Amino acid sequence: PQVQDAQADDAVLVIGEPQVDKTIYAALPGAKAEAAAVALALSGPGGLGSDRVNALIDDNDATPIINALFERRYRIVHVAGHGEPISRDEKTGAVIHLGGVVLSDGTFLGPNEIRSMRTVPELVFVNCCHLGKLDSSQTLKSPKPFNRAEFASGVADSLISIGVRCVIAAGWAVDDGPAKVFAETFYREVLNRRPFIDAVATAREAAWNEDKASNTWAAYQAYGDPNWVYRRGATEVLTVPLSPREEFDGIASPLGLTLALEEQAVKSKWMKADNATQLEKVRHLEARFAALWGGMGAVAEAFALAYAEAGERGAAIGWYERALQSNDSSASMKAQEQLGNLLARRGWARASKAKVGSPAMAEARDDIDAALRGLQAIAGLQPTLERHSLCGSAWKRLAMLERKAGDSAAEHAALQMATEAYTRAEARAEAWAQTTEDANLFYPALNRMALELVVNLGNKNWKGFTADSSAAVRRSLLHKSQFDPDFWCYAGLVEIDVYEAVAARQLAARLNTLAGRYAELHGRVSASTMWGSVADQADFLMVPYAAAARGAEKDAAESLLKTLRGYAG
Repeated sequence: PQVQDAQADDAVLVIGEPQVDKTIYAALPGAKAEAAAVALALSGPGGLGSDRVNALIDDNDATPIINALFERRYRIVHVAGHGEPISRDEKTGAVIHLGGVVLSDGTFLGPNEIRSMRTVPELVFVNCCHLGKLDSSQTLKSPKPFNRAEFASGVADSLISIGVRCVIAAGWAVDDGPAKVFAETFYREVLNRRPFIDAVATAREAAWNEDKASNTWAAYQAYGDPNWVYRRGATEVLTVPLSPREEFDGIASPLGLTLALEEQAVKSKWMKADNATQLEKVRHLEARFAALWGGMGAVAEAFALAYAEAGERGAAIGWYERALQSNDSSASMKAQEQLGNLLARRGWARASKAKVGSPAMAEARDDIDAALRGLQAIAGLQPTLERHSLCGSAWKRLAMLERKAGDSAAEHAALQMATEAYTRAEARAEAWAQTTEDANLFYPALNRMALELVVNLGNKNWKGFTADSSAAVRRSLLHKSQFDPDFWCYAGLVEIDVYEAVAARQLAARLNTLAGRYAELHGRVSASTMWGSVADQADFLMVPYAAAARGAEKDAAESLLKTLRGYAG
């Protein structure tokens, strides 16, 4: 079944010191004590009740743990035990296992298992760093040293990428006493509806007071939404929303402003925040602080990002231009990439609505020309897969403009330039694949396939994509979805099937399945900026395909394009 967000009446899963191979891993009584304390805090007086807390703390092997993980809907998952980082073959570099919390029989509980749950939990607490009254070499058992803090951040990043709102992960070995106090205090504060950031702060202070000679209080890395609050019921109203002035009253430095803007960007992109509300907040910050710190490149870039994610493309472009012109040169090179990307998008958005020969059409061409100048300059200075791909995207949008203008020669020339840019990006991906498995080959390759389709729509001698080419793209997509999943690889898994359906002239027969897969993805990620890219790609292919097709195929192309445009807002 489709994974759904956790609800207010969902349960809590607590796992403490799972059964492991005792010849490899030492006993961790502190992990079991912590889990027992957490289960008691959550199920006892003032808690949720024993019926909503599922505790596995009796040396359970992998089977009951995994069964418990999948059999119920959970809001919170707390795990304490041994941890293992990602493991690779020393000779080939191939991944042996992804790591996570160690279970019996050589198995692990990690992000893939969390991703497969019935719900996406709101909070995950992972403590794989107990001392257990042993030296720290016995914790996070591994055949060779590794960075425990990096392990914790990797776990957190993987969990947040699948929708977990808040993550706590211990970055180094913790002492049993302060660790237990931290967990008990944290959950007491959570049950009292304290915001996540405040609950963590109170728990850190309690752990420090428990043993001031220990650094356990600082080990807990907190990731996610600082303002998340535990709701006891679906209709519970937690707080009266703060006005923007009250919410941002504590900003006293350029760094504080940048962090506030980045928080708004994250809420817009990943947390389905209302765009109008977000724009009100960003405009408040602009009116209040732009004159004071807006001349700093990094601040201007943060304003641009916040505006872009909230859907205000014009303001974002203005702030990116200001960031790149700042005298302190603190804006990143990515600012130039994003400026070019937004200019190209705005150019096509203008062109799609403009009349041929109108001033609006000329402005659209100016936008795309400016995008290409900037993108080609930075790609020439420091070429990357992303920069060549962005050049290809801009050329592709210029081709769409020239198609609308009726200039077939200019359209063909732009298509040729787009193909060359994506081919260069694909070559960089293939070269990168010689040293790493995470090549992201699929992104330029999918665009090259779309170009190939458009160019050959009327070519009866074209035999379609080669089997090797399609297989390479699928391998790249599947690798990305397994080891570093994001929106683009899941969208790509649908797109390649769309392309193959169009190549075979079977889009109508496969339409319901393809539209259903897009709908499922939109249910998980609804960010309009991301779907704008998907819709633009569909425009590029489906408009000429619908023009060339007849009957059911024409209707299918128009139907799919309408759906994707709707997702893009």
